Amino acid sequence: MGTATLEAPAVDSTAVRRRRRKYGGLTAWLFALPALAVYLIFLVYPALSSLWFSFTDWDGLSPTYNVVGLENYANMSKDPVVIQAVINNIIWTVVTIVFPVVIGLALAMLLNGKVRGKPVLRLIFYTPAVLPLVAIASIWGWLYNPQYGAINSFLRLIGLGAALAGTGLDRTGRRHGARHLASGGIPHAALLGRSAGHQYRHVRGRDGGWGY
Repeated sequence: MGTATLEAPAVDSTAVRRRRRKYGGLTAWLFALPALAVYLIFLVYPALSSLWFSFTDWDGLSPTYNVVGLENYANMSKDPVVIQAVINNIIWTVVTIVFPVVIGLALAMLLNGKVRGKPVLRLIFYTPAVLPLVAIASIWGWLYNPQYGAINSFLRLIGLGAALAGTGLDRTGRRHGARHLASGGIPHAALLGRSAGHQYRHVRGRDGGWGY
C-alpha cells in the first residue's frame, strides 16, 4: 500500500516580491514612526525653535517679540563670559573626545605587539568596561530574588508570587520551540486538516511540548 505525498500549493514568487516591494517600505516606516516622532518633537523642533528665537529679542516669557537679526550674535561676540564659555567647551571637547581616541588607539597598537604580560594588561584595561555590566546584573538579581527581592515581594503582595521572574526566559524558549516546530510537523498536520487542538496535543506534545 503506497503512501500519498502531500505537497504545499505553489506560490507565485513574482507576486510575493511585488507585494514585498509595495508594502515592505511602509512596514519599515510604521516601525520607525514612534522613534521618529519622539526625535522630531523633542530634538528637531526645539533646535529649530531655538535657532529662530536667537534672531529675536524674546526673553522667554513675554507673549510678543521682535526680530532683531544678528544683533544677539554680535553682542555675544563681545561678551567675555561667552568667549570664555566657548574656550571651555573647546577644551572639554578635546579632552573628552580626542584624547580617549588617541590613547585608546595607542594602547590597542601596543597590546597588539609583542609585550610581556599582555593578558594582565588586557584585563586591567578592559575591567572598567565590564564592571558596570556585572553591577547591573547583580542589582537585577537582587530585585528578582524570590525571598527578599523588591519586585517579587510586590508580585506576592498582589497575589502573583514569584512566577513572573522567569516568564521572559520561559516565553523565549517556548517561542523558539514553536518556530522550530513550524518548519516540521505543524504544516503537515495543517495540510491534513487537523484542528489547532489536535496540533497542540499530538504534534507539539510528541516533540516535547513547545520545546527547549
